[in-house]
Amino acid sequence: MTWRSTWRAGLGAAVLLTAAVYAAILVVDPYDAVAVSPALDRQPIARDQRYSAPALARKARYDSAILGTSTTRLMQPALLDGAFGAAFVNLSVDNALPFEQDRLLAVFLRHHVRPKIVLIGLDHTMWCREHDQDPQKLRRKLPDTLYDDDRWNDLAHLLSRRVLVHAWEEFVYLAGLGPQKWGKDGYTAWLPPERYDPARARRYLYGPPGAPPDPELDRAADDLPADRASWRFVHIEWHARMLERMPPETMKIVVVMPTHRIAHGRPGGRVALRLAECKRRLFAIDARYPNVATLDFAFDSDITRHDGNYWDQVHLTAEAAVRFQRLIAEGVRGRRSERDLFEYVDLRRYGN
Repeated sequence: MTWRSTWRAGLGAAVLLTAAVYAAILVVDPYDAVAVSPALDRQPIARDQRYSAPALARKARYDSAILGTSTTRLMQPALLDGAFGAAFVNLSVDNALPFEQDRLLAVFLRHHVRPKIVLIGLDHTMWCREHDQDPQKLRRKLPDTLYDDDRWNDLAHLLSRRVLVHAWEEFVYLAGLGPQKWGKDGYTAWLPPERYDPARARRYLYGPPGAPPDPELDRAADDLPADRASWRFVHIEWHARMLERMPPETMKIVVVMPTHRIAHGRPGGRVALRLAECKRRLFAIDARYPNVATLDFAFDSDITRHDGNYWDQVHLTAEAAVRFQRLIAEGVRGRRSERDLFEYVDLRRYGN
């Protein structure tokens, strides 16, 4: 066999192998995004929810959605379904910037023109930031194509190591060779109670024993301008954009998430004053739109002052998250605050 024929045989084998792998990925379609893939009972596959959430947002069986960061990943659609007579899907994404939450909402609304309820969990550690990195740096080539309605433009991005790993995990599940790891309604118990360690949680809350307080959370407000209108919150207008997208008849539930009291800063300090002003601006945005119910959990309360309710400064334990969701239902249905738990915000105070 000549060198040329050997080279051709090797090239042909490589082409055939690549074509076979590509065909297998098209069939398995781990992101449920390709027009030519068969309709299979897939599970959301990616640890990075940016890859799995768009397909969930398109599912016709849901009429309501939860949007937010990892803090709202703790919310179980099954609990909210019964409370509100809806079919929720959890579209929360770890560390999702507001523009990413808006992008997911846009996908959901294109496929659910008149959703029943949209619940937006406002993680103030994200929404009330003073500055942020360039959001363009967070864009990923494949997710961008997953968020449009072109079911063909994903074909060019399916040969990568990441996709291959996800396709294999999906194949293992579809073939019955492995368990379901990810919830089909977007909820996965990613902070299981059996892994909770109170000592570790305290380290996340307060730092190692003997460590000085977080200088940012303990910082005085001396450098803040007296004119609060000049204070900058880089993400806040995305909230208006999200509410603007939704039809008037859709119930919008806006929840300021119950972070641990440590995350609120010391009373009268820089962090605490900025949080209060940020919430005021968010509530003023809510007041512009119809059918909005706003609940504020981000203050010193029977939830936020107990260390045993938290894994760290922002993530509730599973038990506390269940209680939190029940309180949301009680607050929205009763249209009232619950002393030492949450405030049902009277948006009339924030209207123009």
